[in-house]
Amino acid sequence: MAEYVCKYCGTKTSNPAGSSGSYCPGPYKRHEWTDAKEEHVCKYCGTKTSNPAGSSGSYCSQGPNNRHEWL
Repeated sequence: MAEYVCKYCGTKTSNPAGSSGSYCPGPYKRHEWTDAKEEHVCKYCGTKTSNPAGSSGSYCSQGPNNRHEWL
């Protein structure tokens, strides 16, 4: 089964339709799902991680609300 990750908070799910109502710091407090990948890069500061869910709370000096947005 495919796995998806939210590019704003790093939450992972295999059913993005069923997870759309949970809290997210992204625009309009909604997740934006992308296919899970081996490595993710913050579009604001360039930080790289293989676990965006574990890095979602880390500080990003250039991102909105000081949070990473993972690509």
